[in-house]
Amino acid sequence: MKRIALLCFFVLILSPLFDGAVALERADEEKLGREIVQKVEERYGFFTDPDVVMYVRRVGDRIVSAIDDPSYRYQFYVVNQEVPNAFTIPGGHVFINKGLIKILDGEGELASILAHEIAHAQARHIHRQLELQKAVAVTTLAAGIVSALLGSDPSLSQAVAIGGAAGSETLALAYSRDHEREADQIGTRYLIKAGYGPEDAVRALKRLADRTWGGNPGVPDYLKTHPGVFERIDRLSLMTADYGPGTQSPEKGDTEFYFVKALVYARSGDLTGLESLINRWEKQGIDNCIIEFARALYFNGRSDYSAAVEKATRARDLCGLNSYTAAVLADSYFKMGKSSEAEKVLMRAVLADGADPGLHYRLAIVSQERGDYSEALKHLKAISPEDRLFFRDYDYRLGTVLGVLGRLGEAHEALGDYYKREGDFRLAKFHYRKAVEHTADPVKKKEIMKKMGSGRVEDPSRP
Repeated sequence: MKRIALLCFFVLILSPLFDGAVALERADEEKLGREIVQKVEERYGFFTDPDVVMYVRRVGDRIVSAIDDPSYRYQFYVVNQEVPNAFTIPGGHVFINKGLIKILDGEGELASILAHEIAHAQARHIHRQLELQKAVAVTTLAAGIVSALLGSDPSLSQAVAIGGAAGSETLALAYSRDHEREADQIGTRYLIKAGYGPEDAVRALKRLADRTWGGNPGVPDYLKTHPGVFERIDRLSLMTADYGPGTQSPEKGDTEFYFVKALVYARSGDLTGLESLINRWEKQGIDNCIIEFARALYFNGRSDYSAAVEKATRARDLCGLNSYTAAVLADSYFKMGKSSEAEKVLMRAVLADGADPGLHYRLAIVSQERGDYSEALKHLKAISPEDRLFFRDYDYRLGTVLGVLGRLGEAHEALGDYYKREGDFRLAKFHYRKAVEHTADPVKKKEIMKKMGSGRVEDPSRP
């Protein structure tokens, strides 16, 4: 995990390893970003719980909406690592570890972390640094970063570090520290414009003050990916006094953040940590509806579904029926074998918040379970193409449903999409060939054949 924390630092000091000047073009930057995303997923894995990832994306998108002219189509990822950290890489890819979500205490604090990382990308700090120094072709640069990141070649990883220290480290590190200061300034402006209070950034950093965030214990402060926490707290405190409070409050306050924080523990299988969180919340006087929601998750994780239904019902009564309380209540009913009760809860929630993709996906599962494949298809189709990416087995479920309904061309295409995304190209091509066999439309046939020959999925928006 230390290598992930030092990723951006490695990018900034790679120059002594290479010869020849090059400007990093946008297309090359995007390619480099995709390669690194793929390697991070292969080595560390992403935390793919849809409710958590969609929430992080919504907060990130809220920050992006405060930017007059975003430089990228930003993508947000939750890394399945406990070390509290966040970083950005070329191409507008922003990462936050699930461990950082666990130690933050409010949506504004999460937003401040994302705003800082987005500010790095908007200012194109990595891009600017690479142009100032020397580098080789992007493919070689990517290989160097990946080797340093993953440790696949210890000698290269060592060379990266030594090269920076023995070369023009004064310029590189000075720019790195200047970039951090600039990112604080820009990120705070984004934070305020998005409606969060600037004090959120100070609170977030204070929570990290006793931890080694973005760096390695024993590494001098100026060698960390981000400058020292106390230095940043002092600077941001002065900035907060100058900027004043935000202009609006988050629509759902911090309740949604607390729901998501509890979900991170529960969906990680960390029931001991969840129990400790509940105890802390009780001492802090956190709203009972949040505590009951967390208890429902706890009992669900212990397979005590009767107790989970009781706590989830209590949370619903206290908080109201929303996508979170409906989900935990319906999940508990479903695991008890009470599909009809789960469906009733979800249908009532859809009437209140029909756009939530998680509700439709759960309804598709329930409908499929009771054999109503037409209804299952209706709910699967209600999820937007962009949101479908958050449900890893979406295409598999869609293909199964379409197959039962006799729509074989569409079914095989969906299954081909699923196996291609999973990296099983043999099965993907099998299903694509079957899809072509069962498709009459010549234009559609060409689309499927193009998928069959295109190899690895290039879409970088996969959570």
